[in-house]
Amino acid sequence: MPSANKTERLGLNLWEGTDRPQRNDFNSDNAIIEQVLGDHMEDTDIHLTSDEKTRVKRPMVTVSYLGDGEAERVVTLPAVVTSVIIFCDSTPCAVMDSATDCVRNYMGFSMYGAGSSAGVDFTLSSLTVTQDAEATNGAMTCLNEDSKTYRVIGFR
Repeated sequence: MPSANKTERLGLNLWEGTDRPQRNDFNSDNAIIEQVLGDHMEDTDIHLTSDEKTRVKRPMVTVSYLGDGEAERVVTLPAVVTSVIIFCDSTPCAVMDSATDCVRNYMGFSMYGAGSSAGVDFTLSSLTVTQDAEATNGAMTCLNEDSKTYRVIGFR
């Protein structure tokens, strides 16, 4: 026989010393607990998914590559990311080349679905960078210059 007294929120049995609980009463309480806790734990509006937890714990990934001078290069990313920044080690983001009267750009960025800087084509798991052979409108994209080391920071 279920108890006369119940918990305020879940309606679970609160037994008195004189009550005689039955197996059915415990099974009923367990079913209520299972339903309420199960619904709570699966509520992704208030709990992080496994993927979201990974992004919180490790919000960035990095990879580097050595430029080979080719016009295009595909760089595989170590994880799915939503945005990237690419830059050349030991080189300013932009350098004025007085010999060619153009700016050589050694940095690029992209945000998935929101656009990219010149020379960057980005998917969630890879990016394609370019190395211009000549200037266009006084600028060159230099994201794969031969023998230069580049770093990619990917944000989850």
